[in-house]
Amino acid sequence: HLLTALADERYGLVAPKLVNQDGTLQCNWARFPSLRTELTGALDRSEYNGTSPGNIPVSWVGGACIALRRTAWTKIKGYNPDIMFYGEDLDLCWRLQQGQLGAVVLVTAATIVHLGGQSSLSRSPLWLRRRLYKARMRDLNIVSGSLVSIPAKCVCTLRFFLWILLNLRGLDAHRT
Repeated sequence: HLLTALADERYGLVAPKLVNQDGTLQCNWARFPSLRTELTGALDRSEYNGTSPGNIPVSWVGGACIALRRTAWTKIKGYNPDIMFYGEDLDLCWRLQQGQLGAVVLVTAATIVHLGGQSSLSRSPLWLRRRLYKARMRDLNIVSGSLVSIPAKCVCTLRFFLWILLNLRGLDAHRT
């Protein structure tokens, strides 16, 4: 299904729908982050309702399973080597679209089971939260620029420190 979809020249990167082991949907798409997403504390998944069939253009998809043309991969020079663990997929989709190398598309006919979170199971909640925070700050810079993203980064930072304050007691038990 992914290769068939990728044959469409309008598509630069394609990804399947992801499901959990129990068959429930795992949302692997979202709009790029913004002040609104930081204020709500949730990714904006409004580009796709999770049920409609077809090839659905979205802003970005998670990198658990993707396919893209070798020419596009070469032109954007693959993954950014400075981004490791969270955000490399958003950056890849952003650069692909900025280079006008095709749309990022969720191919709903293709479905895979994804055992989400396995890479971070042995890590502490604070390690995970710090990585997610750093990734979000970088993502906001990527899509909005460092000056324009200042309000969103302030909200993101406030949410990060509130999480630490609310979870301070439990963090001692999870130090690695």
